[in-house]
Amino acid sequence: MKNPIPRSALEHHIAFVGKTGSGKTGSAKSGIIEPALAAEERVCIIDPTGAWWGLRLAADGKRKGLPIYVFGGDHGDFPLLANQGEMMAEAIGETSTPAILDTTRLKTGERMRFFTDFADTILRVNRGPLRLVIDEAHLFAPQAGTRGAGAMPDMLHAANNLISLGRSRGLRIVLISQRPAKVHKDSLTQVETLVAMRLIAPQDRKAVEEWIADQADKDTGKEIIASLPSLKTGEAWAWSPEAGFLKRVTFPMPSTYDSSKVQGTGKTAKRLAPIDVEKLQAKFAQVRTEAAAKDPKILQKRVAELEAQLRKPAPPAADPGAIAAAEVRGFKRGLGWCAAAYEAFDKHLALIGVGFSRAVADIKSQRTIVDKELQKSGPPTVKSNTVDTPMRGPAPPTAPRKPKPVDAGGDGNLKLGAERRPLAALAAVHPAGMTEAQWAIAAGLKRKGGTWGTYVSRLRTAGCIERRGDEFFATETGVEAAGDSVVPLPPPGPELVAFWKSKIQSIGPMLDALAKRYPDWTSREDLAAEINMAAGGGSFGTYISRLRSPGLIETDGGNIRCSPSLMG
Repeated sequence: MKNPIPRSALEHHIAFVGKTGSGKTGSAKSGIIEPALAAEERVCIIDPTGAWWGLRLAADGKRKGLPIYVFGGDHGDFPLLANQGEMMAEAIGETSTPAILDTTRLKTGERMRFFTDFADTILRVNRGPLRLVIDEAHLFAPQAGTRGAGAMPDMLHAANNLISLGRSRGLRIVLISQRPAKVHKDSLTQVETLVAMRLIAPQDRKAVEEWIADQADKDTGKEIIASLPSLKTGEAWAWSPEAGFLKRVTFPMPSTYDSSKVQGTGKTAKRLAPIDVEKLQAKFAQVRTEAAAKDPKILQKRVAELEAQLRKPAPPAADPGAIAAAEVRGFKRGLGWCAAAYEAFDKHLALIGVGFSRAVADIKSQRTIVDKELQKSGPPTVKSNTVDTPMRGPAPPTAPRKPKPVDAGGDGNLKLGAERRPLAALAAVHPAGMTEAQWAIAAGLKRKGGTWGTYVSRLRTAGCIERRGDEFFATETGVEAAGDSVVPLPPPGPELVAFWKSKIQSIGPMLDALAKRYPDWTSREDLAAEINMAAGGGSFGTYISRLRSPGLIETDGGNIRCSPSLMG
């Protein structure tokens, strides 16, 4: 039977619109997809209805139909997950294997994520002619998409891009929808051929009327619109202005199994097992537990408990003077131990004989040095009976060095060494705090080095900083000790962006691009394209990590934007 749609129209985008039961899916099968599969052309179908798997069976549902793989749904050869949009687009765009992507088992948000990733990727990777069917197109290119929340605006943007730019990438797109009034105008106006089937709702007939405006004389337009409610199943007005074709046509029945037919009732209905009450009760218990974990009242109570703990007075910071005195006492004890050990060694060497007189002289010389140190620091605290015990084990330890940094001066003021640099960086945001990653970057130091750990330890010991949760704060003592070296951080906005660009290597172009788009979210692909990088490359990932570590960006799935604390 001759195809109701002329060959020239098949080289362009086509839309099938009609109410449920008007035959639009069957007509798209018999008019476009079955001939394409029979000719071994490349075909991909986005199926949120679960109605396309019947292509694999003959019309009787028993014999083999046409060769096509099914991903997802109840009849899939392979499962389909929300995070596989990009992967499936790469597989389909670079091979000749026809495929149905059944999204019926995906939740609404998962379906939007899958399609967004798929549409963005297939537009980039497709090689050669590909017939791409988008069933229930109003779900993927909704007219109200720009006002939607969450991932909907990104999905709409991806759909409009796919349809407006797809033909130059080899895509021949078939849109199918029972609600043409709900398909976004930027998508519907990109199709060159409209197949209008039975439509009853005034809004949907209005959408068809707007599409055919200026394409025919007024009388012809009236005839088409007036006849839409009375068209029979499989009957349609097929209109291709570019091909000069306008005709009332009837599509043949598909040669493959009608898997979209309504399931029967009564004796023909599929019998299901009764409810497992025990299993259902266990599920309810799990749901209640999960709900309690998200209950605002329970969470508010927990927050109040934590805030009460924070309001409790913190234990007093260690006294720097007491620490210094303890170090002096330890130093004295060490010198006393050395003195006792030298004295014992001296006596035992003298018993051996005069043959070791030179060694004895050397020991006495060392003893003289120790005695001088003891005169400076006071008498040793070692018990006298220790000198009669022969020395065994390792050599006496050297006396510990006194730390040079943060120290208590005679005037009661803190004396800072190299610690002034990180202290000044933290004091710059006082009374606010910073995470350790932010603090180290702001100070221009490497957080993983031993030097950083030493600075943090000494500043805490001196009472210059304190830690609360994941953040560090400069104390009043620390702010005073930092003195004139403190340069307050700029307020959120361009100046703060410039500050962090000066601190983190190579992230300038990426941070500028994100700041320019704030508060809007940006996909990884769009961001990478803007700064001439590969979204899957190692350098791109490194720069994202450098921005995420100090909290300069926030992510939501595959989307990125500047942190509100950076932009205000």
